[in-house]
Amino acid sequence: MQSPSTHLRWILGVAALLWAVVIAINASAFFFIAAPENQRVLQNNVGWERTYKPMIHDRLQPEVAVFGASWARDAFDYEEISNLLGRSFFNHAVSGGFPYENRRFLQSALAGGRLDTVVLNLNSFIRHPRQTQFQYGFNDGLLNVHPDGSKNAQKGWNRFFAATLSGAAVGNNLSAYSIVRKFRAGTPKEVLLHAYDRRDFSSAPARLHHWQRVLAGQPSGEGAPEALDVEALPRQLDELAEALRLACAGGVRVHTYWTISHPVILDYVPDQQQLKQAIWDFLATWKSRCAAGLSYWDFSYPNAITLEGLRPGDPSLSRFFRADGHPRPSAGQLMAARMFDRPMLTDRLKDLGLDLMRLSREEARRWISEREARWRGEWRPGAREVVLHDLDASALHAKP
Repeated sequence: MQSPSTHLRWILGVAALLWAVVIAINASAFFFIAAPENQRVLQNNVGWERTYKPMIHDRLQPEVAVFGASWARDAFDYEEISNLLGRSFFNHAVSGGFPYENRRFLQSALAGGRLDTVVLNLNSFIRHPRQTQFQYGFNDGLLNVHPDGSKNAQKGWNRFFAATLSGAAVGNNLSAYSIVRKFRAGTPKEVLLHAYDRRDFSSAPARLHHWQRVLAGQPSGEGAPEALDVEALPRQLDELAEALRLACAGGVRVHTYWTISHPVILDYVPDQQQLKQAIWDFLATWKSRCAAGLSYWDFSYPNAITLEGLRPGDPSLSRFFRADGHPRPSAGQLMAARMFDRPMLTDRLKDLGLDLMRLSREEARRWISEREARWRGEWRPGAREVVLHDLDASALHAKP
């Protein structure tokens, strides 16, 4: 009869063996997930970004990356943007990403890669009142450096634990395996990924009819200026300021942009010109410190993308927006083409975004003011005709 100590050794031995098997399986799964060919369908996936994206970024060493919340995660498809730019691209945006998280991911990426260009979603870098510092699942210990910039000596162990031993690893791996398996079996990523969901504009007939009238040149009754707390704004931009300091000091080019949105999806459309002008003033103070370049792109005003589907007879299913209002990868392609000056449909569009850093303060103020007035149904002579032209051109873009 075996002694209790022998039984204990057997139990511990079996537990150690099972532990080793779990580690081996999860470690293999991580390398499978991080493989470049599987990024085609995983970088826009939901749920595991905070844990795995810092590690995958360091493995792939991209030249260009986007940082922000799900507005950016859904908009920029890894494969499509890489092909568009002809350069290695990484989508580092995470679901519900808060300013601190976005800045820390950027800080880690700059310390552990070869980035020369970053795209920052401005909506995701403005800290709102009562917003917490980070979301559940964020782990500072996985990043290359501490918040003060010093090297994170425990990074290796922390990443090993997160990828192989944590309970989250099992769920992350199973989810990723399932998606990749279906993708390799021939299921299109447009079916697998929520980023490719499509908004049905006909589901909100009152809003649709309302904005059809605006496109016809009638007043909207919306677009009242949204109050801006000038005193609080600097505190709300502290993470954006730190992100700019890090990127510009590292000789990295920075593109900043506003997320596009659709008035049929929103409950009410405010006039954002005060905020947009304030951000221009803020970025202007950084321009001379960003030797590699700093741009400020505004896509969020009435144009061919944000007014999609408003003409009678247009298809009701959106090519550019998800049901929740997030931009789809088809919209991200057009924004990327503009920001990186790549030929695409954008060369046929007369009015889709502008780098406001190329304008003087007064020119930028006038440009912003004229376009925000469109939300109220106030069109300068010829502006509505330009948008109608672009709506025809944009119909050539984006598969379902």
